Amino acid sequence: MHTKTLYLIRHGQVVGAGDERRYLGQHDVPLNDLGQRQAMAVGRWLCDRNISRLFCSDLSRTMATAAAVGRFLCLVAEPQSAWREINMGKWDGRTWKEVAALYPDELVRRNTDLVGFRPPGGESFDDCADRVWAALRDILELSEDNVAVVAHAGVNRLLLCQLLGIPRNNMFRLIQDYGCVNILRCGDWGCQAELINYCPEWEENGNEPMSPM
Repeated sequence: MHTKTLYLIRHGQVVGAGDERRYLGQHDVPLNDLGQRQAMAVGRWLCDRNISRLFCSDLSRTMATAAAVGRFLCLVAEPQSAWREINMGKWDGRTWKEVAALYPDELVRRNTDLVGFRPPGGESFDDCADRVWAALRDILELSEDNVAVVAHAGVNRLLLCQLLGIPRNNMFRLIQDYGCVNILRCGDWGCQAELINYCPEWEENGNEPMSPM
């Protein structure tokens, strides 16, 4: 594999951001107005980066972000279910308080085994990592030039851990704000991080970062 650049993007801010914290996972929520502006800011910032293909999760928040980015790149996004956020099963869409009340024993288990625990009907971070790593490996092997992927905070953290040799237990030390871009140079020798968690919308509008789970 010759050297190429991976642009790993988190979708824009979603409806309900800033309200009571929830386990979103694969629960489908749309972008809010700020999220749409963040997506366009990412597209403007990436428009001259020689990106040949644009992939995204098939959830509405990532597809909307990718559609906005794609207009600036003159690319049609390629949605794939493999890029979805971690499946939180019966926890999905519930607030943290609701999960603590309904699943106290399971929550204790999750806190003691962050990457291996599966919520009822869901997948573990290890499961999710295996899924998205296989998808990324295929993209890097088959794409000749630079590629962009619009995904989710959990997915991005897991991929950054894999690419940079960071233990998954430390994944939440990596901030992934809404509308952020990570830039990685990848080749047969591995990957190097050029930029982590840069949000073009901050520069355009001077907004403060906001990074709920």
